Amino acid sequence: MFTAEQIAGMADKYVSHYEGYTGEGDIHLDFDGDNQNFAMEGSEAKQFTITVGNTAVATRTMSIYAGIMMADLTNQPGQLTDGAFNDTTGAAGLTGASTVAGKTIELLKKFLLYNPTRLVGIKLQSDVSAQMQQAFTIKRWNPFVTDKDLIIYPGNKQSQNVFQDKILIFDAEFQFGPIFNVLYNVVASSNLTITFF
Repeated sequence: MFTAEQIAGMADKYVSHYEGYTGEGDIHLDFDGDNQNFAMEGSEAKQFTITVGNTAVATRTMSIYAGIMMADLTNQPGQLTDGAFNDTTGAAGLTGASTVAGKTIELLKKFLLYNPTRLVGIKLQSDVSAQMQQAFTIKRWNPFVTDKDLIIYPGNKQSQNVFQDKILIFDAEFQFGPIFNVLYNVVASSNLTITFF
């Protein structure tokens, strides 16, 4: 849990015109449950790890999470699931699994559909170093306008002073929610582990 001083420090850094406001007591920002307000959300212990294998000799693109299009494989093919699945073009070769005991990828996706969750970081681990250079593309499902994609380049966060070129932990402040579609490439002939926290 964050202290009042930590909240004030974050607000000073990230919010313009901050004057001691934390959201506590505000009916729009203060709510019941483990996270009593948005400032406390980042301190919640949450972690989910998945593995994805690509047996194909070419890179495959998957939709890690398709939001409201989760049940629509026609408009959003290539959705990550437990077991074998095709990529976004319909090509075979991908398999997915949860490493969390008793929890499935399908459960995670259904949870995220009804409980938008902001991530604070991602850990990537692969048996192929080129995986670290693949970008996450976050699209918004918006029927009114075409929104600009958010693209996260994990490779840009990799230090040249670190010799572990097959593992990378980086800040990734974006939200898994019903209007988002998160796309990611899995390089050829590789095994990938992704931990969201």
